[in-house]
Amino acid sequence: VAYPDAHGGPDQVRITVHDVRGGVVREWPTLRVSSGPQSLEWDGRGAGDSPVPAGVYFVQVAHAAAAPSTARFVWLRQ
Repeated sequence: VAYPDAHGGPDQVRITVHDVRGGVVREWPTLRVSSGPQSLEWDGRGAGDSPVPAGVYFVQVAHAAAAPSTARFVWLRQ
C-alpha cells in the first residue's frame, strides 16, 4: 500500500483493509509517519493471521490531518 503525504509534514495514519461487504479484514495500529510518500506491505493475511481468499478488497488510509482516502484492489492468492 503506497500513499502520498497528506499535508507536507509528519502525520498519524490509520490503515485498514476491507472486504466487499465493508467488513474490516485487517487493520494496523495508528502509525506515526514522517513527511513524504510512504508505503506499507500487506502479506494477504487477515485478523488472526489467516490468509484471505482471492477477491476484491478496499484499503482505507485515514490521515489525522486530512480526509480518508480509499482505493480498490484485487488480491490474487500467492
